[in-house]
Amino acid sequence: MIKFFLSFSLLFFVTNAIETLAQAPHRKLDSLLAILANYTKEDSVKIKSLRDVYRQYMRMKNTGQVEEYVNYAINLSRKLNLKKFEAEAYYRRGLFYHGFSNYEKAEDNYLKSVNVYTLMNDLNWVAGIYLNMGALYIGIPDYAKALEANQKAILAFQKNGNEIDLASCYTNISSIYLELDQQYNALFYLQKALKIFEREGDNNRGVAVVCNSIGSVYFTASADELLKMGVKSDQKNRMALVYFTRSLKVGITIADDDVQAAANRNLGKLYELIGERSLALKV
Repeated sequence: MIKFFLSFSLLFFVTNAIETLAQAPHRKLDSLLAILANYTKEDSVKIKSLRDVYRQYMRMKNTGQVEEYVNYAINLSRKLNLKKFEAEAYYRRGLFYHGFSNYEKAEDNYLKSVNVYTLMNDLNWVAGIYLNMGALYIGIPDYAKALEANQKAILAFQKNGNEIDLASCYTNISSIYLELDQQYNALFYLQKALKIFEREGDNNRGVAVVCNSIGSVYFTASADELLKMGVKSDQKNRMALVYFTRSLKVGITIADDDVQAAANRNLGKLYELIGERSLALKV
């Protein structure tokens, strides 16, 4: 799964902090390049050193040097038949371009990584990269390709018996259908996800997130979609309230501020819609 973390820890005055942040990557890079240059043997240690260098160039957003050292790592990995390093290099380059919304290059590298991990029969990595590709296609957006990528991730997770990540994949698919205003299809996958998360107990983040999404399904469903679900139009708000409330209760129990905030926002919208302004202001 793709995660972007941004963390600042300013210990000095702003000008000193900026100078320190600008110099530190170059100091680290010089050290990594020196290690690489001094290690002449061609083996896995050399590839790991190359990985350290190209990852540092990625942090510095130096595309030219990223390309040079990723290709170096890939070629050496192939020469030594060390597929895991080849697959990782493609994956990290895909992730790098994904972060810059360069969808074409990200897709190309993700697919090459998938091919190598498939040869290795590493289904967890195959599934994880397909999840990344699902997120990539949503960013375009290309919902058909996003659904296809997530379906491939599902097959890999099912073969590997990885149920928790499978449930997360179901949740991702439901979000695509919600974007397409296909609440009936969204609900189908959310119910599958909820069953899996509930096996871990009633009070966990997965249950809270899925319940909030199910509430959104009922809250936003058209009359036609409600008919497919077997829900009457005058029942939709009550159903939404049940699931938003359950999500909030779990969020409070596990002390998850993000879950609580999302549930409260949806409860506020619901109360305002049904004319309960005093309740809307409380959440």
